[in-house]
Amino acid sequence: MYGHRPLYCSTDDYYDCNINAPKKLRPTLEPLMHKYGVDVAAYGHLHNYERTYPVLNGSVTSKSYDKPPSTVHVVAGMAGDNEGLTPGFFKDTPAWSAVRKAVLGYVKVTVASATELQWEYISAEDGTTQDSFTLTRAAA
Repeated sequence: MYGHRPLYCSTDDYYDCNINAPKKLRPTLEPLMHKYGVDVAAYGHLHNYERTYPVLNGSVTSKSYDKPPSTVHVVAGMAGDNEGLTPGFFKDTPAWSAVRKAVLGYVKVTVASATELQWEYISAEDGTTQDSFTLTRAAA
């Protein structure tokens, strides 16, 4: 699934990460995402990168991406804009946040099969992999 404003974020953007995401977007959208089995949700809006563990209602449901019981949320807004990166994050990393970075880059998604998706965040500066994970799901 793709959306503009993230349901999970931990940047210093007070409104988006302290009010809009937890108090407006999550209560409305997260039950539907869970009901219909959304595996991965990708967002922009914030100009950085942040990946969650599988999470539901603010709680980590697994630290594995092998057949996760809830959605993995990824903010992938680090391709750049005229405002620059959003580098500041909460001082304390939330339990649901697996990776947080503010490095210009892009995401490469490979659908390896009907049950496997590979995600890679690559630095635009030097081509190095900044983050990667493989998500699997049961065959339909």
